[in-house]
Amino acid sequence: MIIIIIFSFLFYDTQCQVKNSINTTTEILNTEIEGVYKIVSIYNKYPLSINENNLFFSDEKDGGEFQRFSITYTYSNSYYFIISKKENKRIGIDEQNRMHMYKIEDDKDIERTYWKLINYNNEPNIFLIQNVYNNKFLEIKKENNKVRCKNKIEYDPKNKLDQVKNENKFYLLKLYQELKVRPIDIEMLKKEPIDIVMKYTDYTDKSLDIPNDRRKEKDLEELKYSKRSIFKYVPWIRKIYIVMPNTKVRFFKSIEEIKDKIVYIQDKDIAGFNTLNPDPIQFNLFKLEKFGVSKNFIYMDDSCFFGGGLNKQDLFYYDDETKKVVPYIINNNFQGKNKEEIINKYNELFNKKDTLTPNDNDAWSLSLLTSEKLLIDNYNISLITLEVFHSALPLNIDDLKEIYDFITSKYKNSNETINSHEKNILAPQPQHLFSLYALNIKKRKVNSIFSNYLSKSQIKNPFLYTKLIGIKIEEKSMIQDSNIKDVLESRYPDKSKFEIDYEEKKEVEKKEVGKKEEEETTYINRTELNRIENRLRNKLNYYIIAHLGLIIGILVVIFVIIFYFFDIFNKNKLSKRGYGRIRTAAIIK
Repeated sequence: MIIIIIFSFLFYDTQCQVKNSINTTTEILNTEIEGVYKIVSIYNKYPLSINENNLFFSDEKDGGEFQRFSITYTYSNSYYFIISKKENKRIGIDEQNRMHMYKIEDDKDIERTYWKLINYNNEPNIFLIQNVYNNKFLEIKKENNKVRCKNKIEYDPKNKLDQVKNENKFYLLKLYQELKVRPIDIEMLKKEPIDIVMKYTDYTDKSLDIPNDRRKEKDLEELKYSKRSIFKYVPWIRKIYIVMPNTKVRFFKSIEEIKDKIVYIQDKDIAGFNTLNPDPIQFNLFKLEKFGVSKNFIYMDDSCFFGGGLNKQDLFYYDDETKKVVPYIINNNFQGKNKEEIINKYNELFNKKDTLTPNDNDAWSLSLLTSEKLLIDNYNISLITLEVFHSALPLNIDDLKEIYDFITSKYKNSNETINSHEKNILAPQPQHLFSLYALNIKKRKVNSIFSNYLSKSQIKNPFLYTKLIGIKIEEKSMIQDSNIKDVLESRYPDKSKFEIDYEEKKEVEKKEVGKKEEEETTYINRTELNRIENRLRNKLNYYIIAHLGLIIGILVVIFVIIFYFFDIFNKNKLSKRGYGRIRTAAIIK
């Protein structure tokens, strides 16, 4: 059965208006009690909240996990546990009728945590909440909205209106049915790699052709904190792929140092061109498979964060029919829209399209209605619609290829949708279409992990502890607000090993400057030394040459003297030989 959540009653001014809004959804909301609910007072329309074990009725419109209570059967079909989703503890009472939180495994005074839900006048989802331990009824303390149990009220079905005051009546507004994870889901998901794909643009990058009205002199470096939230709360992610027009992220280390965990892909490799318009990228996400992206992945942008731990089985499950792991639809606000209502509203906005700009609220509404009308026109179905959440979205590559083929073959403005550098008024909203297609055509299961889309004033606790978070970073005032960056730094202080550590960088730069100065000094000293060395070498060469010349000269002199005396010696010798021959001749004669 499709679960429809109606939040609008929180803003109605009268009990009658609230009552009427709930009655319109009787058939859908009036299901079995077991599940996850908001408990909302009819008296002041505030939801029950828990903060650090204190129970109160909060006037906050949306408190995330602080206003989620799991109501489950105990030992019979009429007794229940009311369990805080935030604290994972049961609500109970003490002897003074004060509210306490008991650990799930704590058996002490277990009967104090048993409750009866007594349907009020057969009105759907309106109950009296009675404690089994002392038969007293839950009520609001008017002076401070704190919670207590009032003295026992004799419950008479025939005369309830006179005996029971409004502050004892509560709506149980069903959010979602608790999913029971099966062993096969865990087993199959263990073997399934899951990546994250992020769309990012560094608007401070001067190398990009960015219009002046969109260029930023500085940003909040939200991508850095988004990455920290990933490493903290979903550490089982295999790789993170960043799709961007930039060539690198300036506050991450070199590509070589991060390649084992973070991979860059340029827009033009997906859409065929670099663009500031995310629509062509999102409609072409199926092409990521050729870059090694896992078949099932999580898509988000740099203003999305994780605020609590999630497992693979929170986002994906094993589909018995296809025998494959597929993504859940992550949502907790379903709406049953009338086909005629969608078409009429679409036609109304379509007729004024020429007066709209991409930033108009009506332009946003038109993109959602375009997604819805596309499915109605081509599948002739009674459409189940849902609210669009700006947060992490689990997707499947095969589904994305089906949607791409559907858009290109069935939508006459598909070229403007997929190949437009600028945001096109007539383009369907991609993420809305993805979820609608999965819900209505693929019949995928739903897991309602609560998410928050935060404005500037909400970037604080407890909102930053919702498991899925989106932040409206595009507000110009936020870019100039350094306090927001301080809040993100405080919420996600653990630096990843892939970031450039600016303090460490300063030290490195300081060392490099010192080293450079030392090298310059060494160069100067070396230059002087070389000059002296050259001078000494020249002198040495001079002395060597001079001495060699002297030695050669002496040797020459010695040689000449020797030659001279040798010559004289030879002459004398020859003279003696000649005289001897003459004498011999004379004797012979």
